[in-house]
Amino acid sequence: MTDFQDPRPPKKPNRNEPKDAILRQWVMLHLIPREPDGITAQQLQAKLTGINPLYEVHKRTVERNLMALTSVFHVLDYRSGPNGNLWFWQRDAVLDVPKLDVKTALMFRLAEAFLTPLLPRSTLDELGPHFRRARETLDTAGDDRHSVWPAKVQVIPNSQPLLYPDVPPDILATVHTALFEDRRFLTRYRPRHGPTRDYEVSPRGLVIRDGIIYVVATLFEYTDLKHLVLHRMETASLLDSTVTPMRNFKLERYAKVLFN
Repeated sequence: MTDFQDPRPPKKPNRNEPKDAILRQWVMLHLIPREPDGITAQQLQAKLTGINPLYEVHKRTVERNLMALTSVFHVLDYRSGPNGNLWFWQRDAVLDVPKLDVKTALMFRLAEAFLTPLLPRSTLDELGPHFRRARETLDTAGDDRHSVWPAKVQVIPNSQPLLYPDVPPDILATVHTALFEDRRFLTRYRPRHGPTRDYEVSPRGLVIRDGIIYVVATLFEYTDLKHLVLHRMETASLLDSTVTPMRNFKLERYAKVLFN
């Protein structure tokens, strides 16, 4: 998460004050991404300083804090990278603060039942940790009414469930990041007809229809809109270049024209 905002006004750093160290480590936890992404101690150090000078500490302090946090949060992990260890939350990690309450868990179970026939597997996998936590919350609630409630709700699709084409998690993550950060990405794309080609993509939005994910985008420096199917992407890698804004573009309007 690169847009974490500290609500407190900056003040003179005091790295020896216990409450400031606790706050700094709490912010660190929010800055660590979920795998397959990762972040180095040096990157964390820079982000912490950018959020508030109060959190300016040596890189070794960040590394010591990370090692200590792994003993408390067993779903916090790291792997070797070219510029040092990359820290990440395990793919199925969920950090509940505050703890997931029973009513919210019931809504997650209903959402799972409703979304499963509609979304591709790769998208559901991203929600999987929250769905599992909801089931655990209901199973341990100590009230049989909560655990049997999901069985009293059925979601019936209009047609026979289909086997939707899947999207590799790394490609889905790249497209999501590019869209969120307004960055371009490079993809090797296999169209329905014709040879595989490399495209520089400026994503404008995602459309999900009948379990198929489309990215609405412009290609290279062109301004005409295209839509690419994610499951036809063989590779996807983020670029440093940003997306050029489009005036008067409305995803909702484009989607209605495209699919109606």
